[in-house]
Amino acid sequence: MIVHKLHYEFSSPYFRATVSSLERGLHTGLLGGFVRSLGLPEEAGTGVLPFLRAIQERVDRERSESTSDNSDSMETE
Repeated sequence: MIVHKLHYEFSSPYFRATVSSLERGLHTGLLGGFVRSLGLPEEAGTGVLPFLRAIQERVDRERSESTSDNSDSMETE
């Protein structure tokens, strides 16, 4: 059921137009300031896929650091 819903949403004209706008903004450099404000690397501003990968890498890194911080605080208590 959820796969069908996701397929429907990702296939919608509104979603496709939104992704296309994001892609144009990234390729033209218009979103460069936005990408930098998120603390993402410069290559994240080259397209949607690099942008999403950079966000995923950042989330993974923050989760790892958070897990490490929690483990350290438990050991000192």
